[in-house]
Amino acid sequence: MQPTERFLDIPVVKIDPEFQSLIPLMVKEEKEALEASLLAEGCRDPLVVWDGYLIDGHMRWDIISRHSAEREITYKVIEKDFENKNQAKIWIISNQFARRNLTPKQTSYLRGIRHRLEKGEKVTLGEKTAERLAKEYGVSPRTIERDAKFAAKVEQLETQEKDDILTGKVKKTKGGITGQLTHVSRPLENLKRWYKRASESERTEFIEWINNRGYTLE
Repeated sequence: MQPTERFLDIPVVKIDPEFQSLIPLMVKEEKEALEASLLAEGCRDPLVVWDGYLIDGHMRWDIISRHSAEREITYKVIEKDFENKNQAKIWIISNQFARRNLTPKQTSYLRGIRHRLEKGEKVTLGEKTAERLAKEYGVSPRTIERDAKFAAKVEQLETQEKDDILTGKVKKTKGGITGQLTHVSRPLENLKRWYKRASESERTEFIEWINNRGYTLE
């Protein structure tokens, strides 16, 4: 069932970091083109909110807000109805596939996040989540399961490191990332406790191993 929607007359929308984290970053050229379009033609596509929080149009809203002191860019706001936050996240992910050119890693990450969310929502009837998503995206169920593992590992990273991986700035295979993150992306406090107990030689070897792969405990 499609969520109902209606236009709202609100001057400001709220930002939820969890929703925003599901929106792939735009490259510089995309941002510049969007800003030029908004300044020349206004905001043609409405912003979309759920429960007052933005779920589509984060970059448009950022541009509108930054230019608000010098000029008014008119915009419309549509509100969608979902039963809960997870369903709103699933909509955000589906919307990104419909509107954006995603990198291979962004594609895997979003499919993996959606797999986890839909398993939690139990939206599949008589069919495994991986099987249903595999049919939708034209891949194998095993690929969807690998995507879920990849997404789980990437979510453990700091924001900048996560963005570098998903945009392709860090040139590593998904399998390599998943394998390495198993060792280096465990909670920082666990690493600190292990480091305190380790011998001097173990510490030296571990720090060298971390540095060689571009990671740090800082």
